[in-house]
Amino acid sequence: MRAGHERVETLLETMGVTGVDLYDGDDRGFDAYDGETAASRFIVDEALCEDDRPLFLVAGGSLGDVARAFKAAPQIAERLTLIWIGGGEHPGLAYMPEGGTDMEYNLALDAPSARYVFNDTAARIWQIPRDVYRSATVSMPTIRRGCARAGAVGTYLLGELNQVRTMVSGMAHPGATYVLGDQPLVLLSSLQTTFEPDAASSYYDVIPTPRIAPDGTYRYPQDTRPMRRYRRLDNRLLFEDMFDSLVALADWLGS
Repeated sequence: MRAGHERVETLLETMGVTGVDLYDGDDRGFDAYDGETAASRFIVDEALCEDDRPLFLVAGGSLGDVARAFKAAPQIAERLTLIWIGGGEHPGLAYMPEGGTDMEYNLALDAPSARYVFNDTAARIWQIPRDVYRSATVSMPTIRRGCARAGAVGTYLLGELNQVRTMVSGMAHPGATYVLGDQPLVLLSSLQTTFEPDAASSYYDVIPTPRIAPDGTYRYPQDTRPMRRYRRLDNRLLFEDMFDSLVALADWLGS
């Protein structure tokens, strides 16, 4: 948690952004600590604000503080939509990637919190499972070209990515692409249509919310609340917007 906090501070400084509050969560798993944190309290407070605009809670890692927020204030379930990058492949739709872990990474970070949110709350969920977020794959030449146009922020982001690739190279060839699998959180929450607002160019189906078993697999009762299960992302829209927005930020910082 502390390392993540420091990286966000560095990124905000590089972007020239001030006045953004950061709220820390807790590194302990949900089973070890299900009490309030600054992050879970912020989620609750924001959800209980009176505002006509839709509220999206975007989660790119574990659901620890999300679960703490729902446990503290179950009524927030009807006041927000949770978009989560996480969970494994759904049987019959996709296969686990060769060499992949049986339990998807973000789920494995804190499986009890994901089970609580899926199994024991009324949370309205848009899930982006592993096979779908892995499709957000960008070639390294495209990333380098995009970052080269993006000034100091692009230099910083490419440096961070190269550190990861260097670390990976000690275990396997890093390859010619990188999965920017957390970016769909922006696509689904922010790149929506003006009329009938929605992420209209990405595809999903609506299913009864599955239960998550202790081993990370799904169970499919038919009498649960509906959930969006995303099947395909508009990666062209996603990455054109991302790189062009980075250029616009660099132009703004240089003006």
